[in-house]
Amino acid sequence: MNKFGVMIGCVLALGAIPSFATIIDACSGGTVGASSTYSVTTLTSTANQYQCGDKIFSTFLNTGLSGTDTVTITDLTGNNYDLAINVLAGGSVAQAFQFTVAIATGNPTWIISQVQDSMTTLVAVGGASSIPNASTMTVTQAGGPVNLDALTAPDENGIANSAVTTDTIKFSYNPTGTAGQPAGQLIKMDYVISQTNVPEPVTFSLMGIGLLGIGLLKKRLS
Repeated sequence: MNKFGVMIGCVLALGAIPSFATIIDACSGGTVGASSTYSVTTLTSTANQYQCGDKIFSTFLNTGLSGTDTVTITDLTGNNYDLAINVLAGGSVAQAFQFTVAIATGNPTWIISQVQDSMTTLVAVGGASSIPNASTMTVTQAGGPVNLDALTAPDENGIANSAVTTDTIKFSYNPTGTAGQPAGQLIKMDYVISQTNVPEPVTFSLMGIGLLGIGLLKKRLS
């Protein structure tokens, strides 16, 4: 009777397991340095997950971005992954974008140590500096909000430490210009997700035992 109950329990448990979204290879078989580009509308209109190396990108949401805009996911070094939004049509309207990045379950000792954000705005004709305006970008993630300002674009960076295995990242872009100055145009939003290996508790225990053994040996020899 007990065996029968266990069997029924197993069947019910298997039936309760949800169906997972299809995982799409996002960087050519996980090759370091490889990348894949997707249109924003395709990326955000599906529940599919995109895996690059051991990073899984999912839950894409956007407002104001068009089908001509693209998202590129790249495995930079094996410990650093890049997700870039290229606003091909010129981001002169308010827009927002959100995605979730997680470490694959096969690597429980890795954590996302930081997410570096950068934005690029339209540059003045013949110049290297950005068009002066009051455009702002607010990026929110596990490490807290990062505020980017078009006045010091095109390559302004904000770094926030995360120390998590899953991070939801979202930005909100405000293109409104100041009096007598043009509204800003977003060209690119870029994220570099860095990871760090964290030793497991067992590793720490073994280290502690080893140090204790060295201490006892030293005491015995002295």
